[in-house]
Amino acid sequence: MPEPQRSLVAAYLSRLPEGIASYPDVVVKGTIVRSMIETSPTPLVATELPSELHELLRSPPLPTEWVPEVPVLTLMLAYQERIPEQRYDSWVEARNLALLANPLYRALFAMIGPERIYSSAAKRWGAFRRGTSVEIVEKRPHWVQIALSYPRHLHDAATLHTVAIAFRVTAMVGGASSSQSRVERFDATRADIVVEWR
Repeated sequence: MPEPQRSLVAAYLSRLPEGIASYPDVVVKGTIVRSMIETSPTPLVATELPSELHELLRSPPLPTEWVPEVPVLTLMLAYQERIPEQRYDSWVEARNLALLANPLYRALFAMIGPERIYSSAAKRWGAFRRGTSVEIVEKRPHWVQIALSYPRHLHDAATLHTVAIAFRVTAMVGGASSSQSRVERFDATRADIVVEWR
């Protein structure tokens, strides 16, 4: 009999130097957490989650607060492992579209063209995250390769899948009629993500 598949959450936390307490200075805006909880695609049972997530779920941060990213990624993985991939991807896309349409952030993204958005990707990334960075490795018409740098094992294949969706949505918010994205390669501290659009 095959061994049961290890959960995304358990696999992710096992690679981090201090589990869910790793990298407290790597932070994301509270609005990302609130958007996850307020649009939750499935109920989460607190007793099935690491105890560090209980307060996050019970009392989400204010939109402008900075929150450690590891618990946020852990929460995201808890959703990801509980619903089918297509439903998860649709939820992530809709959530990011709504987030970037928020008046707080609309001016950073809306209808200025994907080329211009990605040309200043570092500034836009910094509006939502600190402790990680992005840079444009290569640009072509309707195509960009983005390098995401992060502390050791902050990201894995599952979390990067979600990041790639967010980059794809960014092109759409910028005015693309359609877009797609993929993680080209990644290792413990860097991922290369390609986005294409029309």
